[in-house]
Amino acid sequence: MLAALFTVYWNVFDASYVCVISLMNAYAMMDTTETRKANV
Repeated sequence: MLAALFTVYWNVFDASYVCVISLMNAYAMMDTTETRKANV
């Protein structure tokens, strides 16, 4: 029972981690675009 709960928890954590990383990457890309615009 505990192992099953742990697996579910780990899968949720893994999914949210991937989501956060993608958001950060998207933000970083937007940031570079803004910086490029400012430099031009």
